[in-house]
Amino acid sequence: MLGADVYPVPAVAFENPKNYNHQAREFAEKTPNAVWTDQFDNTANADAHYRTTGPEIWAQTGGKVDAFVCSTGTGGTLAGVSRHLREKSGGRVKSYLADPPGSVLYSYMKSGGKLTERQGSSITEGGSLTFNEAYCSTLALQALDRGELRTI
Repeated sequence: MLGADVYPVPAVAFENPKNYNHQAREFAEKTPNAVWTDQFDNTANADAHYRTTGPEIWAQTGGKVDAFVCSTGTGGTLAGVSRHLREKSGGRVKSYLADPPGSVLYSYMKSGGKLTERQGSSITEGGSLTFNEAYCSTLALQALDRGELRTI
């Protein structure tokens, strides 16, 4: 409809050269005038949330924030918002990654960043500068549901 070409790729681990992230980079490198945003390792991702989403949450709550809970894709929202809220609160605000069953990030965080074996069906996630920034000061929760959310 809008003239986009879609190139289906296999769902494979980040370490595999056929991973969608590697294929996107290679496609941009060989395509004139193409831009690869490198969304997983582009620090502008987390910085945008540090400068906008974090201040918005702080302002709308009047600084009455105890915790920030979110799921992640690239990790940019979690990293940027968490950093802003920690700075504004003097380190009081805690950040939580809400990770569904099958995603590797919960296991990655629980292993202290030393994950050697992937568990679950999500094998496409890779290393990420923005997620790694968030990882340093974030707690992981598995599969939040409404009942668990009330407990937090």
